Amino acid sequence: MKESEKSVDSSTVPAVTANLEGLTLRRLDVNDAQALQWISAVTFEDTFLLTAEPRDNDDFIGEAFTLDNIKKELSDDKMLHFALIDDASQEIAAFLKVNLMGAQTEDGPEIPKNSLEIQRLYVMPRFKRHKLGSYLMQKAHDIAHEHNCEWLWLGVWQYNYAAQQFYTNWGFERFSEHVFAVGDDPQIDFLMKKKLI
Repeated sequence: MKESEKSVDSSTVPAVTANLEGLTLRRLDVNDAQALQWISAVTFEDTFLLTAEPRDNDDFIGEAFTLDNIKKELSDDKMLHFALIDDASQEIAAFLKVNLMGAQTEDGPEIPKNSLEIQRLYVMPRFKRHKLGSYLMQKAHDIAHEHNCEWLWLGVWQYNYAAQQFYTNWGFERFSEHVFAVGDDPQIDFLMKKKLI
C-alpha cells in the first residue's frame, strides 16, 4: 500500500515516511465492532494501568466500551473510524477516530468552531516505531481538509508526555484542560488545537 501523497498546507507537518508494508488502511463499520471493542479496552487499560485504580479502570471500560456503544459510534456518520489492518493476521495495528461537528466530546465556548476532533489515535505495541501514528495523523489532516475544517483539536492525558510531544511536533498548542473521570479517579486531559490554513 502506498502512503498518501496528499500534503497538508502547514509548515508544522513533520517529514516522515511510514512503513506500511503488509498493512491496509480501511474505514471500520459495524462488522468491526467486536475487534474495535477489544482494542479500545486494551489501549485504554495500557494507558491508565499504572495510575488509576484497577477497579476504576474496569468500571470505566465496562461502561464506555460496551458492544452497543461501539456499534452506535460506528453507525454514526459524524464519527469516522479508520484502522491499519495487518494483512497476515487481520488484527488492528493502529486506529484513528475523528469526530465532525455535532459529534464531538466537548462543545464549550473554548472549543474551536468549524473543527475536527481527534478523539483516539493509538498504535498497538508490536507495531510501534513504524511511523503509523504519523500516517494516521496525516489522515486526520486530510479528513479535516475534505470537510473544510479550520481547526484540529484533541485531548491528551496530562501524564502522556510522549503523546504531548508528538502533537507539539505536529503544530498543536495547549489551550485548555478538562477533568476526565476514570471511575472515582479524576484525571486531567490537556486540550490542544491546531489552526489549518
